[in-house]
Amino acid sequence: MQAQVIEDRWGIIYVPKPGVRRTHRRWEHILAYLDEKNVKYDTVMSDGVSSVNRLIKMLILNKYRTLVVVGGDAALNEAVNGIMSFDEQIKSEIVLGVIPNGFGNNFSSFWGLDEDDYRSSIDHLIRKRIRKVDVGICYYQSVAEGGETEQFRYFINAVNIGLGASIIGITEKAERLVGVKFFARIVSSIRLIFERISYKVSAEINYERFEGNVTGLCVGSCLGYGQTPNAVPYNGMVDVSIVQLPNDLRQIFLGLYLLVTGKFLNYHKVLPFRSREVVIERADHARISVDGRFLKTGKVPLRIKVLQERLNFIIPSRPE
Repeated sequence: MQAQVIEDRWGIIYVPKPGVRRTHRRWEHILAYLDEKNVKYDTVMSDGVSSVNRLIKMLILNKYRTLVVVGGDAALNEAVNGIMSFDEQIKSEIVLGVIPNGFGNNFSSFWGLDEDDYRSSIDHLIRKRIRKVDVGICYYQSVAEGGETEQFRYFINAVNIGLGASIIGITEKAERLVGVKFFARIVSSIRLIFERISYKVSAEINYERFEGNVTGLCVGSCLGYGQTPNAVPYNGMVDVSIVQLPNDLRQIFLGLYLLVTGKFLNYHKVLPFRSREVVIERADHARISVDGRFLKTGKVPLRIKVLQERLNFIIPSRPE
């Protein structure tokens, strides 16, 4: 006899912040508020972001269809990759929600969800306003002992190449060590002085070719950590920001200032595009990250496109 789908019970994956004190106290507050709101749920705790993919598949196979991630962008990315591995019928039944709890909560921020206000996030989940959102897919070359093979990874926020990928990695490490976002950004800015800032890039965007030395390149279906601030995750397209090589250190810090203040496209060194598909043929020595996670064995060429409105996501709604 086939098990029935659990429609009214949430399957929740809790992803603790590594290296942060008192992280479980916040989790206890979240559980208490769920109980106060009479939410039916079951929870599993991950032993790291990389286990989220396995846990989300486990919940789906056990017939949970409302899935909630208590985590950040990297955890959401793992959840999306787990969900997208199922057939279309099962994917159409699944609804994904998030309670922000990460070093990077960029996708949550797009919808106005605040990590410091978990009660509001839970209230929105209860009201269950569903929006179909885009899922990006990034094909890349994976380097292994047997040679190179083409692999792919889904994303819902952005693919970063070059300095942008390094910024995300450095900032996350700084937040773990410092704990305060403002000071973490200062530490990150200092660290960037020692980072490589020039990469030879060849790309095809909207059937137009681009070649040149750049500082970084971001392909965003959403905010792209501030680098694609006008991108929206439901129009079937990605925004692309190419950051040309700055003339001096002062221009680098000007670009960083505009990035953190949400005015990145005002930076005169940025070339903006919008496209349905992007091909990166060359990016010498550049680091690549997908939703904030480095592709440790990944390299160019990259082929990036969007699957329009392919994922059911719970977004904020007004109180009834």
